[in-house]
Amino acid sequence: MIRMNLELVPGTRSKEKGSKWRATCGEHEAVSRFGATYALARVLRDAGFPEEPVEVYEGDKLSLRFGSLYRMAALTLSEPSQGLLHRRAFVPYDAPIRSQDSPPMRKSGSGGKEAASERDAA
Repeated sequence: MIRMNLELVPGTRSKEKGSKWRATCGEHEAVSRFGATYALARVLRDAGFPEEPVEVYEGDKLSLRFGSLYRMAALTLSEPSQGLLHRRAFVPYDAPIRSQDSPPMRKSGSGGKEAASERDAA
């Protein structure tokens, strides 16, 4: 079991933006306004941590359990225009971006299962 600690970074809140959060695990850390624990999961994965379940604590309080470090590392949080946070797939900044001239992605009739299995096979 991997234990992460999450704490608010004092003095980082502004009128337009929420506070930053710091997630730590031993000597590793990540700071983010949204998804510090997900960012830390990517740091731990890249540092060679084994695939194990994750528990996130705020002080002594358990605030999140995740069954897989590597699946957690594949996610992030984003804030759409409506202002509600949601989980989505993490896309690195150096990933190719689909141009506006590219054909639209086709939805599969199986709720995306075909696309997910194709992606997992790659």
